[in-house]
Amino acid sequence: MSGHPLRQPGSAVMARLARPTAPIPTRLAIVADPHVSTRASDGPKQFDRTGSFLETTIEDINSRDVDAVISVGDLTKDGAPWDFERFDALIGTLNAPFFAVPGNHDVPKTFDDHPSVTRGRFVDRYTPGSLPYHVRIGGVDLFGLDSAWTPTGELRDSHDGLISADQLDWLADRVADADNPVVFTHHNLSPTAAQNDEYGAAAGVDMSGIPVMRNRDEVMSALAAAGVPLVLTGHIHLPGIDQGVTDDTAAVTEVTSPALCTYPQAYLLIDIDARGTTVRYVGIADEAESTAAYGARLVGSEIDRAQAALGAIRTARFPLREEWLPEPPNPTVGPPRRVSGSSADG
Repeated sequence: MSGHPLRQPGSAVMARLARPTAPIPTRLAIVADPHVSTRASDGPKQFDRTGSFLETTIEDINSRDVDAVISVGDLTKDGAPWDFERFDALIGTLNAPFFAVPGNHDVPKTFDDHPSVTRGRFVDRYTPGSLPYHVRIGGVDLFGLDSAWTPTGELRDSHDGLISADQLDWLADRVADADNPVVFTHHNLSPTAAQNDEYGAAAGVDMSGIPVMRNRDEVMSALAAAGVPLVLTGHIHLPGIDQGVTDDTAAVTEVTSPALCTYPQAYLLIDIDARGTTVRYVGIADEAESTAAYGARLVGSEIDRAQAALGAIRTARFPLREEWLPEPPNPTVGPPRRVSGSSADG
C-alpha cells in the first residue's frame, strides 16, 4: 500500500454498447499507458509521478472485484530494464490476473540510449506464454495482438504501429471458435484516427505528429470480417469511442482508454453481461493532481495542448455512446453474480 490515503477515484458511464454480450457477467479493468519511469521527471507525461498513479490505480482496481486486468501497452517510459522492474514491483500487488500487449515505448528502438528488455521477457511476464494470444475470462474471449514488435524490424526507427498479416490470419482462425470475442492492441485503428484528424482540423492543429497504426484500415477490415464487435486500444492518451463499418459487415466499435500518466488520468472498467457492455471511466487523480496534469500538458507541444482540451471536452460529454438503457434498480434483487475463471492459449 502507498503512503498516501486512497484518493477515492470517481467513475462515470462512458458508454453502453449493445455488443458484445456474455452469458456469464464479466468485469475487466483496462489500463493504458502508465509509462512508468524511475529516472526521468517532469514533462507532459509527469514521469516523476507515474509510479504513484499506477499504485493508486492498482489500489482502486483491487476494490472493484474484477475478473482480470488488461493493459493495452506502454507499461514503461522507453523499455529500460529498471523501469520494467519498478512496474513489476507495483503490479505484483494486484489481486487479479494481469495480461498485456506491448506499446511502442516498451520495445527497443535504434535511437534508445539504454539497454532494452527482450520480447521473450515481455511474453514471459505479461502474457499466457505467447504473443499474440487468446485467453478466456469469465464469459469473454480476449485476443491480444502485438502492434509494436514486428519480426522484420520495420518499426525500430519509428513509434508507429503495425499488426502483421500472420497475426491477422491467426486471429481469423481462432476467433471462429469464440462466442464473445474482444480484441485488444496498443495503436489506434481507423475510428480513432478519423476522430483525431477531424478534431485537429476543427481546432486548427496539425495532429499528424502522432504515431499511427500503418495498416489500420486493413486491421479494421479483418476484425469486421471475423465478427469482432469490440477492439480496445490506448496510445493516444484520451478516452474515446467510435465505430468503423465496412461493406456488408457489422460495425466494429473501437474503445480507446485514457492514460494513467497524463491528463485526464483514468482507467476503464468494463462490464459485459447479457444486456450488453457498460464502459465506465474511473478517474485516479484528485483535483490538485488533475490540475497539475492539465497544466503539464499546456506547457508541452501544440498536440499536447490540443489533447488536453479534447480530454476535457470528452469527459464533459459522457456518455459518449448509449445504445441501451439499464432498467431501474430493484431494491429486492441483488447484483448479478459474476463467475471468475480463465483459460488461455497462444
